[in-house]
Amino acid sequence: MTNTITVRLRRNKAEVLAKAKPNVNAWVNNLIEQALGPCQPDWDEHYQRLSGRKAARYRSDEIRRANR
Repeated sequence: MTNTITVRLRRNKAEVLAKAKPNVNAWVNNLIEQALGPCQPDWDEHYQRLSGRKAARYRSDEIRRANR
């Protein structure tokens, strides 16, 4: 899910672009992280996402099984 935030600047755009390196989006995200601190991981979501995947099948396992 992507949310859009609009920022109205009090300074001119050229001054902000000169200060924001490598880009404005990264600079604003860094400012937000500094102000709020790092977010806490949602481990329940992490493990639910992992459990929904199909098990990987490796060709080497199939070859090894066929050679037994």
